[in-house]
Amino acid sequence: MASQATKSLLAYINKAMKEGRHNDAITGLRTLKANTSSKEQKKRIDRNIAEIIQKDRQLENAFFKDINELEPSLP
Repeated sequence: MASQATKSLLAYINKAMKEGRHNDAITGLRTLKANTSSKEQKKRIDRNIAEIIQKDRQLENAFFKDINELEPSLP
């Protein structure tokens, strides 16, 4: 069973993700990883971090693509 500190950290990570504060969520995941002894859990945390980073990059690329397409039509 997870400790109260772990439960609080997971709640913080979930809230950060829901609010779009992905850097905070990644920081929380890294803290969780540092406090985890299971190699399998550490691998899962690394995969979650990689997914968040990948999705952020996709959003960033889509944003800049949209901006670049709009730029010629702006006054």
